[in-house]
Amino acid sequence: MKKIKNLLHNEKFWLLLVFLLGGIIRFWQLDSRQFFSYDQARDYLIIKKIIIDHKFTLVGPTVLAPGIFLPPFYYYSLIPFLWGFGYRLIGPDIYTALLGTLALGVFYLVVKDFFEKKTALVTSIVFAFNPYLVQSSRHAWNPNTIYLFTLLFFLAFERYLLQKKPRYLLLAAFCFSWALNLHYSFFVFTPLLIFLFFKELKTNWKSRLFWLSLVVFFIFISPLLAFELRHNFPNLKAFAMFVDRQPGLFPGYFLLERVPKIIVDLIKMPITLITGLNQEQNITINPSHILLFDQTSLLANGIFSSIIQAVKVISGLGIVSAMIFFLFKSLSGDKIKLRLLLSFVISGFLIRLAFPSSSFYFYH
Repeated sequence: MKKIKNLLHNEKFWLLLVFLLGGIIRFWQLDSRQFFSYDQARDYLIIKKIIIDHKFTLVGPTVLAPGIFLPPFYYYSLIPFLWGFGYRLIGPDIYTALLGTLALGVFYLVVKDFFEKKTALVTSIVFAFNPYLVQSSRHAWNPNTIYLFTLLFFLAFERYLLQKKPRYLLLAAFCFSWALNLHYSFFVFTPLLIFLFFKELKTNWKSRLFWLSLVVFFIFISPLLAFELRHNFPNLKAFAMFVDRQPGLFPGYFLLERVPKIIVDLIKMPITLITGLNQEQNITINPSHILLFDQTSLLANGIFSSIIQAVKVISGLGIVSAMIFFLFKSLSGDKIKLRLLLSFVISGFLIRLAFPSSSFYFYH
């Protein structure tokens, strides 16, 4: 009886249980629930050219805006899994599920650093069973693994800043540059990385760690830089054209049009994430079914469905409100932690400024 009691109070036991359950639902019937999308076909053709045709590439495919290419390292990282599983689609999905399971541990460490073990364990269980995160962990697509590197970047940032562990600057530089290989939306965290770099230089302007971190950063974006120099800056030109086409981008109209959407998203996004509302439209693995986030509603059509959805929304509001109350109460005596958390939340939601309503989706 004493052994059972000790086991129930054992942090490692509960963490292992979270990993086990989270891993099971991410790998469960993975091979029988696949969907071969256009983006996968595009990605695997790139990998096929690398493996079979020996045509190495400096860039990945273009993104939503025509002419803007992603860096290539995500596609190189898929090679062992696609080749190792005999070019079957299950290989890259296993790769994605592994990273999704690893994210459980990173999330636990982040929450533990800010709060306590019990809070970290309880929230990790919620994180492990979140429908959006489970779904994104079961399908190989470049945005689907970015939340792992967002969490790692956050962990590195707070441990460098709060725990005074300089070596985490290397991890921050790696996570930032790797996440850019997954999706350019990670660009919103650029000020935070620059802040770390300047802080390291301010502490020691001869810092080898700073230069090493800078090298790590440039390694993972160097193929794209080489491509730009070789082809007369096509990415930069395409980006400038994309910005130029945005209506009212710099006048006051821009802020009047986008800032209210950020305020709405601050409510709509966490409720959607926590309750699983609109999952079919927001994170479907069939790209043709994806809806613009502005077009997704917190209430469904039909009286019965609307009642159920309304209950979910009210529950979501309650949970989000409780989380905000708990956050402020728990961190009231530690303002630097609160500022750090808010800086990441605000930076994350600023992605709304980069995308017009006609091309803004939940995964952004």
